[in-house]
Amino acid sequence: MTDPGRTRVAMTGIGVVCPLGIGREEMWSSVVAGRSGAGLITLFDASDWPVRMACEAHGFDPSDFIERRAARRMDRYAQLAVAAARLALSDSGLPIDDDGAGIGAIIGNGGAGAISRE
Repeated sequence: MTDPGRTRVAMTGIGVVCPLGIGREEMWSSVVAGRSGAGLITLFDASDWPVRMACEAHGFDPSDFIERRAARRMDRYAQLAVAAARLALSDSGLPIDDDGAGIGAIIGNGGAGAISRE
């Protein structure tokens, strides 16, 4: 029995952009193979930092998901979020009408804007 004051939610698609891969299949293959997403930092010069390892989403090209002009005006974290949302939409296979009413996304981020603040 459902509570009339609660709305049911269904997860219909998964979009992953992470150090283990871009897309659900690539990420899961990395997990199954036991690969690590950690490696030397390549997105900025970390030579003055005591830690030079991190987990970066290697191989990510924002132009695969976002028009180049729009991507240039976005921080990397926003580009990653848009890419993940587009992958989730594609994974869902659902048709979306013009207003997108009733659609949402849950996004996890651990360092928004860190690169652009340098």
